[in-house]
Amino acid sequence: MFSGDDKPEKTSGGIGGPSISAGVEFAEFIGLSASESGNGELEFQSELVALLVDLGGIEVYSRFGQGINSPSGNELSVFLIGANLGNLFPLLMKERVRLFVPLTLTTDFLRVSKNQARSEFQQSSLQVASGAQLLLGGVNRRGPALLMKAEPFVGFSYSQGSLFGGGVRGFRGEVVASGFQITPRFSVRLGYRFQTREYNIDGSLYDYQLKGHSLLVGVQF
Repeated sequence: MFSGDDKPEKTSGGIGGPSISAGVEFAEFIGLSASESGNGELEFQSELVALLVDLGGIEVYSRFGQGINSPSGNELSVFLIGANLGNLFPLLMKERVRLFVPLTLTTDFLRVSKNQARSEFQQSSLQVASGAQLLLGGVNRRGPALLMKAEPFVGFSYSQGSLFGGGVRGFRGEVVASGFQITPRFSVRLGYRFQTREYNIDGSLYDYQLKGHSLLVGVQF
């Protein structure tokens, strides 16, 4: 299902070749229970550095920041890294309009900690997502194209070396404009991504919600 076979339905869903993008994410991390001692100490609302490497069926992404001030007075560090592995199943195939059902497997790691202290929130997760993906333009993977994608997801979360674990669920969407040629070999890619996720860990001390709006500018090869 997640093979590298060069099938027409997989390649026709793309918006060009590999790309590297960078930008900013406006992130919010909120504790979901005020009844547990310590819940909410890691809350923040701040900008993070956003990076994305898109290789077609595989994406590697990261978000990070340091010295983030929180309402509780703590100075926090944030680090997120993950990868999406996916495939597309066609529903509608026209020359300039293509509709797909994506199936995506995601694994990532999120750490939010007080600076110069051991990690307070540290969770790895495995998620499965599906939804809809619409591609406009980009005939034969060339020329300007607009991609819109929306995926709810569910999964489980765990902390290495700890008995604490639980579930994670959420929604992510993106809009990508690509194919703006700057040289015969390179083109510009512009993207917006939104994601919200809720961690439901054993107990409620580590129950948090993470939201993020990302703006990305990249170079496509």
